[in-house]
Amino acid sequence: MIGEELGTLQYNIQNSLSDPELAKTISDNVDAFQERLSEIFPQIQQIDLKSQLNIEKGISGAASWIMNYIGQLMKAITTYSGKVILIGVAIFLIPFITFFLLKDGKLMKQTLLNIVPEKYTKTTQELLQTIDHQ
Repeated sequence: MIGEELGTLQYNIQNSLSDPELAKTISDNVDAFQERLSEIFPQIQQIDLKSQLNIEKGISGAASWIMNYIGQLMKAITTYSGKVILIGVAIFLIPFITFFLLKDGKLMKQTLLNIVPEKYTKTTQELLQTIDHQ
């Protein structure tokens, strides 16, 4: 599910950053900013901020950085998700099993001894005593 969401995010970002309206909006904002700034500092009127900033190159650079980062994130999620699930299961199951072994340990021993054929009863008892001692 996380992989699907990251794929959708990657697709949406790609579409948003490749939209020509975004570059136009940024360009208009840079013009407005330069106009306000040139009112305060008249020397800035001679500098063309749009050409200095290279907006389209910046957008494509940001897009490639974001796509690379999302790709690395998806790779890490697929690499480590199995390990995280195993650790989570272990963290849940170990206390659960331990609780029932402590609570019903004697009953489990007796049930096991009832299941084992009679000729293996003595060996099973010795094994259970060794396990219990450990």
